[in-house]
Amino acid sequence: MDARTDIYALGVVLYEMSTGRRPFTAEISPQLIDDILNSPPPLPHELNSKIPLKLEEIILKCLEKDPEDRYQTAKEIAVDLRRMTAPSSVSHRLVTSRPKRSVRLARFLWAATPILALAILVLGWVLLRTAYFNPSRSIAVLPFEDDSKDVSIQYISEGITEGVINNGDPRFSALLKRMGLPD
Repeated sequence: MDARTDIYALGVVLYEMSTGRRPFTAEISPQLIDDILNSPPPLPHELNSKIPLKLEEIILKCLEKDPEDRYQTAKEIAVDLRRMTAPSSVSHRLVTSRPKRSVRLARFLWAATPILALAILVLGWVLLRTAYFNPSRSIAVLPFEDDSKDVSIQYISEGITEGVINNGDPRFSALLKRMGLPD
């Protein structure tokens, strides 16, 4: 595995963006793997007639089975994509208002994506920091057991447990005073 594996993955993404579906759609995993390894994908322009042939060539070159037949670097793809989008004919120059809008949107997305990612990271950090470094204070209170088996003071064992749970309850303080204990 090397950079050409990423080139193949880019080809899959470009194919899906251009056609609206994946290059290989078998439902069963073994069949899908076999298709990826041995079958060519359907031609993108057969699924979307608006795809420029040059873009189709770029996509299919990215999806070549043999890594030696693919683009060797992302820079090579960028060069071909620039050539494809370079205004070289009158028809390209006539349709300039729409691409400008999508170019502005693309630039906005390129700028907004890192900002959004940073915001998500900061929020995650704050939430984790709050959860791990500022744990809520709590204690577990087990019931007080009276081993004397004296039914007349059974209420005291229940009262002690309740008193610990409801710290500051005046009844608990009074109970401790009656027992001769400090509150």
